[in-house]
Amino acid sequence: MKYIIFTIALCSIISLSAQTLSYTDDYITYDDQHIQTVAATLEPDVSTIKDKFEDWMNDNYNVDLDGKKLLFFNKDVMTAENVVIPQVSDYMIQLNVKVDETHKGKTRLYVFAKKMNGVYISQSTDEQAFSGLKGIVHEFIADYLPEYYMEQIEDTKDDLGNLNDDINDMEDKIKKNEEKIIDIKKENKELREKIDSKNRDIKKTESELKTDKKEFKTIKKKVNKNSKK
Repeated sequence: MKYIIFTIALCSIISLSAQTLSYTDDYITYDDQHIQTVAATLEPDVSTIKDKFEDWMNDNYNVDLDGKKLLFFNKDVMTAENVVIPQVSDYMIQLNVKVDETHKGKTRLYVFAKKMNGVYISQSTDEQAFSGLKGIVHEFIADYLPEYYMEQIEDTKDDLGNLNDDINDMEDKIKKNEEKIIDIKKENKELREKIDSKNRDIKKTESELKTDKKEFKTIKKKVNKNSKK
């Protein structure tokens, strides 16, 4: 049964992963401007996506998104200034990443950038650079999500294993309790038999007591008669 459950969970996770690989253009208000971004809706939570995207950009493009590292100020947007990402542009840009929770509890990733002249990259201002941003988001999703869901699968397998272990432990306890019940019932039966035997002894002893009392009365009468003589 647990393998059936695991197979269903695996199919569900693969289905979710396939759905989440899609990404769209979207707009956000930032820097007092209405900016076109590359966006994707993901299953993992906000803090996970922030951490994973920052690590991924560092590992793959040597880009350090430093916004979330401030200790006393949680910036809405992580930024990497004066970086060159050949896939986007041969010139330096400022890369910006915003990660929010959607109203349905999922995570929304926004990636956008501007050139050093202050112009934000969009489909209209630089189609090729904007396509490069799309490529980055797609690469991240394609790299990270299978890893994430495999971790989910392993966690689910561990949970199933722990649940089965718990069930086995409880079944062992039930078996031991049932064995104890059998022993207790046997002991109770023996005690009942002893009680019945004691009750018979009591009746016999009570009968003997009555006889002894009668004999005592008889002897007492005889003694009294003899003493009068």
